[in-house]
Amino acid sequence: MKRMSAFISLLVLGVMIMGMSRPGWCYDLGMRKIEKEEKTYGIEIEYPYMTGLDKPLIQDGFNQLIKKYFDEVISEFEERSRTDFHENSPKWNMTYKYSVTYSSPRYVSLLLDGYHFWGGAHGMAVFETILFDLKTGRQLYLPDLFQADSDYLKVLSEYCIEELMDMENPDPDWIQKGAAPQKDNYEFFTIDESGLTIMFPQYQVAPYVAGVIRITIPLEHLMGVEKPGGPLEAIRRKNDK
Repeated sequence: MKRMSAFISLLVLGVMIMGMSRPGWCYDLGMRKIEKEEKTYGIEIEYPYMTGLDKPLIQDGFNQLIKKYFDEVISEFEERSRTDFHENSPKWNMTYKYSVTYSSPRYVSLLLDGYHFWGGAHGMAVFETILFDLKTGRQLYLPDLFQADSDYLKVLSEYCIEELMDMENPDPDWIQKGAAPQKDNYEFFTIDESGLTIMFPQYQVAPYVAGVIRITIPLEHLMGVEKPGGPLEAIRRKNDK
């Protein structure tokens, strides 16, 4: 029986994110799909695609940012399958879905939530977070949210450590290291009206079984270190246009 050749389908589903059609908003977020089937692995990815923005260069920048991320993820996954897949291994797979944690005329906060299985006892949760400024066309990183001369990492660390220590069977040494006030420990974050959510990957602050751990820090707790006119202040004041 002929093996079906690998295929990639890009399907615009026209699924609108709730709230994106409010009056005064100038863009839509629809869902596109990447599907690929090979003998040794399968890939299924859902990702956001922006249309309707009246700034085509910025809209293209947003879409290219998402495309670049998944181009790299797929390339790395396929390369690993060529070098590491064994004949007796179960079929590998990679899946991604996404959620829009916050969207406004100015900012879009995304979680690209995935799972990679390379055989073995279990796979791994993998993810990326993106905060995009639709006025400047830039991806924003954690330092962009805070005053440059502030000790914001200490503020984040102290809050997260206190919350993490309330988990069931916490490991103090693991938590102190994984949530220490270091930039690399706070690489992944999303924002919404309730606060800044820090995401800790598996094994960073707890064992694998704990999964990805999310700690949401209320916006009011960050008022002393937030960047004036930045995303946190704008969301808190409901002035993010």
